[in-house]
Amino acid sequence: MAEGYQQFIDFDWSDVRWRSYLDGLYPPPNQRQLLKFKKKWYKKNVDPDFDDAYEVPTLGGGTTGGSGSDVGGCGSAKPSSAQPPPLPSTAFADGSRWAVMGKKATICAIAYVISLFMAVGSMAAVFSAYRALLLLVTSFILELLAKYGLKFKTDYLHFVLLDDVGVMPIMALTLLMPGLHPAIRVFALGPFFVT
Repeated sequence: MAEGYQQFIDFDWSDVRWRSYLDGLYPPPNQRQLLKFKKKWYKKNVDPDFDDAYEVPTLGGGTTGGSGSDVGGCGSAKPSSAQPPPLPSTAFADGSRWAVMGKKATICAIAYVISLFMAVGSMAAVFSAYRALLLLVTSFILELLAKYGLKFKTDYLHFVLLDDVGVMPIMALTLLMPGLHPAIRVFALGPFFVT
């Protein structure tokens, strides 16, 4: 049984099938529930002979499996002697999303650097504040598409709007209205720049 559980621990939890299943869970599972969902999903989709009722034996009150170290569902968990304590409810944390984005993360980072450069330039009256805001909106939307893709479901919209960048395009689009004084746009770049 320990061999099957070791394969479960070594499984690549950045798998697209697992990520899409985890994204579809509503409400998102908390830390204690995540292992149960992982075991059931693993038995159904990867190894039908896996015993999802198997628990890791504890020695002196400590755990030896490392199943709690893979909180966000990315990467493979390896047993170690000094594991950090699990963070609360990180199933949809921004850090785990950025970790599995791969090359998309680099593209988003470059878009943000260019946007911030334009924002600083518009505060110094070198660039148009309208174009800087437009570029920031584009960067926000690019990050959301890279993290979540494009789906036409209510749950998808829920997850996107709960993301820390989810409401930023909506807020920034209000500042792109025609007839708005350019000085207001320049002052409005501050909060977006800080975010």
